[in-house]
Amino acid sequence: MTLYKIDQALLDLMDSTDPETGEWVGDPDAWEQLNMEREAKLENTALFIKDLRAQIAAFKNEVRTLQRRQKVLENRETWLLENLKRSLNGQNFETARCALKFRKNPETVSVSDLEATMRWAETYAPDAIRYAEPELKKNDLKILLKTGVPVPGCELVQETRLEVR
Repeated sequence: MTLYKIDQALLDLMDSTDPETGEWVGDPDAWEQLNMEREAKLENTALFIKDLRAQIAAFKNEVRTLQRRQKVLENRETWLLENLKRSLNGQNFETARCALKFRKNPETVSVSDLEATMRWAETYAPDAIRYAEPELKKNDLKILLKTGVPVPGCELVQETRLEVR
């Protein structure tokens, strides 16, 4: 039986009253059985959540381990590629099992003096500058709201969360 159905059955039992006297006429054994079943369901659900959290932590740990191993392999690949580039000095190399060929990449822009380029672009090419969107600092707004400063469009909200330990 689901937790919802157990709670509904308990509510139905609570509504069992004698219409003449108003006294509760429900089955105390059924009440006790439902309460025990409810407690067991709550405990099992909480234990299942704890198990899921342990599995999530194990996955996160494994992901971190794999990411470190991936980074080591990527660094080794980069080092080996640079070593080959240096050794070949721009010459192509080919065998039956592999081919090393130098190709030109598309041109990219390298900015050595950002301030000078920005000053020039502000005057001669303003479309070449991208400005970041403003971002609200919610912690600063929280301090203002707590001190009583009214901030349009903002309010302090108290939410609840369920802790499973």
